[in-house]
Amino acid sequence: MNNTFAKYIIGGFISYGIKIILTYTVINFFDLWYFYAYLFSLGVVIFINFVINSFFIFKVSDFNVIRIIKYVVSIFIFNSLDAGLVVILTDKFFLYYLLSITISTIVIFLVKFIIYKYFIFNTNSNYNSNVNTDNKNIFSSKAYLKEHDKPYLKGYEKVVIEKYFTSNMKILDLGCGAGRTSKILSDMGCRVIGVDISDNLIDLAKQKYPNLDFRIGDATSLDFEDNYFDAVLFSFNGIDYVHPRKLRLQVLEEINRVLKNGGLFVYSSHNALNIPRTKISILTFLNSLLTLRIFSYYRNEKHDLGDIVTYYGNIWSEEKDLNKHGLVLIDCVGVGSVSSIKNKLLLSLLSKHIMYVAKSNNQ
Repeated sequence: MNNTFAKYIIGGFISYGIKIILTYTVINFFDLWYFYAYLFSLGVVIFINFVINSFFIFKVSDFNVIRIIKYVVSIFIFNSLDAGLVVILTDKFFLYYLLSITISTIVIFLVKFIIYKYFIFNTNSNYNSNVNTDNKNIFSSKAYLKEHDKPYLKGYEKVVIEKYFTSNMKILDLGCGAGRTSKILSDMGCRVIGVDISDNLIDLAKQKYPNLDFRIGDATSLDFEDNYFDAVLFSFNGIDYVHPRKLRLQVLEEINRVLKNGGLFVYSSHNALNIPRTKISILTFLNSLLTLRIFSYYRNEKHDLGDIVTYYGNIWSEEKDLNKHGLVLIDCVGVGSVSSIKNKLLLSLLSKHIMYVAKSNNQ
């Protein structure tokens, strides 16, 4: 049985026990109406769940306003149904209040069970352990290869590369694909090593640019010595397709390791504060309202080549993650290719994608 599913069942029994004991105790010791006593017990259960979710499962540092709102909405819906059913069973059907609580708890538990079974614990979900493989297959497809066959730079990429990269820099082009940016960096006089997890993309890159150095590799475990590169480029939001979040953070750790002190890490990422709503599937949105998904940074992004599990962060969360892994944010570029490190809020509201520039603080 899935460990998460087992914890869900155990948590359900514990919550039921707390509600029964507290409700009975409050009624007998404080002579309250059963409904007020039950609301009090629900409040205690909600508080305990919140503490456990925030400090032991999701980490309170990962909270943001959107996630808290979704958490409150899900709690309100399920507990309103719970309390309402207890009142109906007790007042309309004249059942003993403890029996009403038991029946209501079982009904709500079964509803949650069905939802969690088919939307969360389903092994065919887009959030399973094969996510990175699925994303890799999409980016290795013929359609993707055709779409990104020629070297070019997006507007914000051009601005950042021309500003921060110079000739003779030793650069790791991480997630290089078919060599889109590697060729341009090489033409600038940079010493480039292109690395991608897709063997198909690396094969194509070698065919197109036989004089460049391309290698198959995993961003979470880079096969390079410490303090090896002057800069690392992870373009085209490539870091956002590394799942789960702990592996994404491991990528930051590896990048800082291979960078020289003062070396640059340049990458682009999706902005959670400016998501094209048509890109997020309805099923995924509903799924995210459930407690175990509310705190996830990942969304199922609709793409012409298929649904891709994608990370959506923001400038503040990115800066915090960078700092934790020895990297200091020095610039960010968004809509209109405008650098706006001093006005993060405006940049966040206007930009669907943001390019970050961080400096390694290796000592």
